[in-house]
Amino acid sequence: MSTVLLLDDKMAESGVRLDPHVLSLTHGVIEMEQLSPDYGRSRRRLRVSKMRGVQFREGYHDYTIVTGGLRIFPRLVAAEHHLDFRREPVSSGVR
Repeated sequence: MSTVLLLDDKMAESGVRLDPHVLSLTHGVIEMEQLSPDYGRSRRRLRVSKMRGVQFREGYHDYTIVTGGLRIFPRLVAAEHHLDFRREPVSSGVR
C-alpha cells in the first residue's frame, strides 16, 4: 500500500483554475489557502472538494499549522447544536 500526494498550485496566467486531470486521478482533493486581508490577521482555511467513498463536511474549515501537523477547526452547523431550555421568566436580581 502507498500514499501519493499530488500538489497543484492552481495558478494559470489567467488566474485560479481547476485542473480536470487532478480531479480524475485522485481519490480526494483538498484545497488549502491563506487569506491576507488589508486589516487584521491572516487566515488559513481548507475545503474538501472531493473525497471518494467518505462522507465529509462541506464548506470551508479554518486551520493552523502547528508542530507536527495541522490543527483543523471544522465549520459549525447551528442546526446540529440544540440545547433544551425552559420557557419561563428569569429574575435579573434587581428589585
